[in-house]
Amino acid sequence: MVVNFGSLAPKKNLPFRFFNFWALNPNFSTIVSQAWQMEVHGSRMFRLVQKLRALKQPLKQMNKKEFSAISRRVAAAREDLSLCQRNLDSNPSNDVLRLREKELSQKFTELLLAEEMFFKQKSQVHWLKERDQNTTFFMKNFNSKANRRKVRSITDLNGNQIQGQDLKNELLNHFQSILGQCNFSYPGMDSFSEVITKTVPLNLLPSLTAIPTDQEIQDCIISFHPYKSPSLDRYNSCFFKHSWPIVGQDVTATIRDFFISGKILTEINSSYIALVPKKPNPTSANDFKPISCCSLPVMYLGLPLSSSLIKARDCQTLIEKITTRIGSWTSSFLSYAGRVVLVKSVLCSIQSFWFQAFILPKKVLEQINQLLRSFFWSGVDLKHKGTKVAWQAVCRPKCNGELGFPDLELSNRVARWTLEYLVKSKSFWALKTSCLSSGFWRKLLGLRTMARGLLRHRVGTGKDTSLWLDYWLPNGPIVQQLGLIGLEILQLDNNILVDKLISNNQWANPTTIQLHQFF
Repeated sequence: MVVNFGSLAPKKNLPFRFFNFWALNPNFSTIVSQAWQMEVHGSRMFRLVQKLRALKQPLKQMNKKEFSAISRRVAAAREDLSLCQRNLDSNPSNDVLRLREKELSQKFTELLLAEEMFFKQKSQVHWLKERDQNTTFFMKNFNSKANRRKVRSITDLNGNQIQGQDLKNELLNHFQSILGQCNFSYPGMDSFSEVITKTVPLNLLPSLTAIPTDQEIQDCIISFHPYKSPSLDRYNSCFFKHSWPIVGQDVTATIRDFFISGKILTEINSSYIALVPKKPNPTSANDFKPISCCSLPVMYLGLPLSSSLIKARDCQTLIEKITTRIGSWTSSFLSYAGRVVLVKSVLCSIQSFWFQAFILPKKVLEQINQLLRSFFWSGVDLKHKGTKVAWQAVCRPKCNGELGFPDLELSNRVARWTLEYLVKSKSFWALKTSCLSSGFWRKLLGLRTMARGLLRHRVGTGKDTSLWLDYWLPNGPIVQQLGLIGLEILQLDNNILVDKLISNNQWANPTTIQLHQFF
């Protein structure tokens, strides 16, 4: 959320931001190399920060020289190319004109791609690719987002409208009264140990504290999406990918130095605080919340923390996310084919993330289907009228001549079937994959080795505790202590539960008495 403090504030230079199309310029690597030769004294982290800071001005100068007013440059290049082609039509044997036409065509293509990449990066639309002539859509999307993010005025508690410079003070005073002032002193690890009772097993500490290798650092940075939001220094992953042969050694050395020393500069260990509207068209300071004040106690990674079956009221955040995302699009510039892409690649991916963690209530599925259906047929207006084909038909596979939208109820039934059929009364630790297992199911079961040491099973009545496989004894699962031969020696079924071997709070047979004494 960008807060606009009005026209009274003096105009300042725009902050630096790395644009991905800069990397296409033939002089980009030379500019980075020259800046990187600057001699800086200090720690590795300090040297990296200073070099990145010094590089900003040459990059801005390159942008001003080569790409400023990009849309006007594109229009001028188009006109020059069109004029040259008309002259070439009149004199097709002119070698000078043919060479000139080739040069102008290349220049126009490069500028056109740069313009498209510019508006795509500003609009933060990641589901469309460049070179598909989507510049108009990116530009409209960017302008729409920019208008929504501006806070031009708010109303105080007395009903007075505040704008201009007073808007800044009103927002600061409001959130300072809620959050208070920073007055924190480090209490030491002893205070934390009183609160944190569960710790990571010692056998996992070496892998968690290991210094990453240069290749691991490079793979991590390269894996980032090139259009994701930049860090505080305004360099995104695209910069590091294209300039890695030049800057890579300093970057990896800095990261490794941090893992060794545990120290980090203030310039890096900082963050922005964004204002997030609690509702559409906010009118007062109370209608916003700082992003750092989101509901952390009940939400984690965008999902509600719940140990029981999730309820419809717990899914309100999911409904709001889908509704907000739809409202952020300028779908009047999209055809039905464009909306198909949006529904499949964006909206359905939001609820798919929830599907991996929860079985959603039927009421929530109906609400999501209603949103998807309304957006597809009527756009961001979300009108309930205008449906031309039944939604069940639209969700049929593309091989049947339909659009192949995901069937949410079917996906939900698959999740229930997984629990009731694949898991059923079996222990999660004893489940095996087959040739019919999905990739997600294989990955989930593959994480059991790592998760086993982090979990402890509360026995209770013993009706949900596997005697053989669950971690309910101090020494770990029995299968780890006795091995597979233990099943044959004790003559016990591998799916047997603890409650089957206990009667009147005592072990029920001699075999289990010996087992109890062993542990």
